Amino acid sequence: MRALLDRLHVISHGITEKIAALGVIGILGIGFVTVLDVLLRFFFNNPIDGLNEITAPLLALGVAACLPAGASGRVNITIDFMQTLVGTLGFAWLRALGSGLLLIFLTVVVWRLLALAERYTMVGRTSNLLELPVGLILYVVTSVVALTLFVQLLQFALQFSDAFGLSRRVGYTICGLCLLLILGFFVVPAPYQAVAAVFTGMQPAFLALTCFGLMWLMVIFSVPVGAATGLAGLLGSMVILGSNAGMTMFGGRVHHMLFNESLAVLPLFLMMGSFATVAGMSSEIYRFANSAIGHLRGGLAMATILGSAGFGALTGSSLATSATIGKVALPEMAKRNYSRSLAAGTVAAGGTLGQLIPPSTVIVIYALLAEASIGTLFIATIVPALLAVCLYLVAISITVKLSPGGVPKGERVPRMQMMRDFGNGWQVIVLITLVIGGIYTGVFTETEAASVGAIAAFGFAIARGKINRDTIWAVMRETTSTIALIYVLIFGATNFSFMVGISGVPDLMVAGMTALTTTPVLIVIMIAAIYLVLGTVMDTFAIMIITLPVFLPLVESLGFDPIWWGILTICLVEIGMITPPFGLNLFIMKSIDPHLKLTDVYKGVAPFVVADVVKIALLIGFPIIVLWLPGTR
Repeated sequence: MRALLDRLHVISHGITEKIAALGVIGILGIGFVTVLDVLLRFFFNNPIDGLNEITAPLLALGVAACLPAGASGRVNITIDFMQTLVGTLGFAWLRALGSGLLLIFLTVVVWRLLALAERYTMVGRTSNLLELPVGLILYVVTSVVALTLFVQLLQFALQFSDAFGLSRRVGYTICGLCLLLILGFFVVPAPYQAVAAVFTGMQPAFLALTCFGLMWLMVIFSVPVGAATGLAGLLGSMVILGSNAGMTMFGGRVHHMLFNESLAVLPLFLMMGSFATVAGMSSEIYRFANSAIGHLRGGLAMATILGSAGFGALTGSSLATSATIGKVALPEMAKRNYSRSLAAGTVAAGGTLGQLIPPSTVIVIYALLAEASIGTLFIATIVPALLAVCLYLVAISITVKLSPGGVPKGERVPRMQMMRDFGNGWQVIVLITLVIGGIYTGVFTETEAASVGAIAAFGFAIARGKINRDTIWAVMRETTSTIALIYVLIFGATNFSFMVGISGVPDLMVAGMTALTTTPVLIVIMIAAIYLVLGTVMDTFAIMIITLPVFLPLVESLGFDPIWWGILTICLVEIGMITPPFGLNLFIMKSIDPHLKLTDVYKGVAPFVVADVVKIALLIGFPIIVLWLPGTR
């Protein structure tokens, strides 16, 4: 049986990869069409009519095509907190439980999308301008999403088989208990009815807090975060609104996110970063920064920070920035006899700039969940990002002065070499200027800027002869994994956020916090402390998706600007990427250089964590740092 499951997994993985490739090509096609629309509008004042009615279904279809491959690759955010506590056997059963609950969540998603498609078809709903049949389009997209169910069912069977194979006796016991619980629902329904009565008798705010606790319990027990938030949100909505209304709202919000044209910026910016990496732009940014300041004591570490900032403006990802720059910078600093701890700490900290400097995936997700402007957030983060770079450079300077022996002075690069390095890096400057400058000046919308960036990076990679079968597949795999990961999170988070919003929890939180103190800034500091603690044990995306529905309404009720809070939140969760013991960037350093000790990495990031705390204090004390540029208020 196990051999059959493994064979099916191999076959399904190959098929889903090809389906995802078609989806990614379709999304790249959206970029080409959008760029064409920009050119027609700019030169001929004749844009393509009804373009959004074409690109939104194409985006939904492209995303749907990526979801089965994500399920096949088990691309989910889970918190493995219980792994060391329950042992190998217990954790195997927790993984099977998480896989089963994810299957249930995806089944509800498909079910509600089909119900929505049926309703749109019955009423004959069409798009406004081109009069495209909305119901038929949704049926097609949902049928592709439905492929995810078969793949996830196979993953559940594989993980169940893994757990069952470790101990058949325990496996039979667990199966027997599950069967008894199912039979008990039909034979002796009274206990189940009593539990349901407890939930239905709760006040909405307390029900939401109960669902919040249930969601945390699922997350701790290794249920994927998207499924945990989605199921908890669905349960709360069904109790508050009634089962039919709750289910209808669930399907409506999933449909809205799946067809949300603003979300096209995510895969397009991801492709921009991937094509930029393929084109070799990461090493060019680093070499140019090193040519400019590498001769200073600690200059190579400073160049790593500047290179990370530049590459972060292309990728929008902390992990990608750390991994890519780390492969270039760590060997170079080792060759120059830099302290191993400082080298690792510099690269890990520089990676966090990838999520702070626009375009950033975390900023896009915050904007969608908070219903804020992506472009406004991109503009608002420019000054805090520059502040972060400056503080990191100061941290390196202080470290150099305190421990000069571990940071040798470099040699000055000849002027001609510096000019060549600048000449090689001009395309990076053009790409960043096109994207960020276009948004800031209002020439492009966010989606148009992402399209221009992706197509331009693709063009640069072609011009350099870097595009081939292998690189194209690498870009597609990377884009597929991230799309699948993020969209499942969004499906869950948007429904959990909706449930919290209608429950009155924000009002309850305001009453609780103001009972402790009536000073709004102190409340913000308390929330910031909570984020810093969570960052030591949880993933960035997980923290934001779980906490945003609770804390954002609270902060807004205190009179603070949601744009300012968004940038502050992103800064807070990014500190978690380098905060011991579980900061992900720390483990990336270990994976790049297996000889590194984690204690050395912890020591190396300490000055940068202090710099980040200073940055947070400045942002709280002086909100104008975020809201200074025009267009942020």
